[in-house]
Amino acid sequence: MEGWRAIRRHYGDEKLRTIVTGLRSLSPQNVALLCLALNLKKEDFRCCTAKPFPQAPWHY
Repeated sequence: MEGWRAIRRHYGDEKLRTIVTGLRSLSPQNVALLCLALNLKKEDFRCCTAKPFPQAPWHY
């Protein structure tokens, strides 16, 4: 928790919100934690709302 507090002090909540909501992949646990810590909704996260890339037409 001390590491988390240091990151919040250094960057501030607004900068963290901008960064984490733009990430393409986060675990559901991390999304839940960030929602609570930064007062966000799941829908705010790119990783929860972006469409995945379409399936490649070839198989290896």
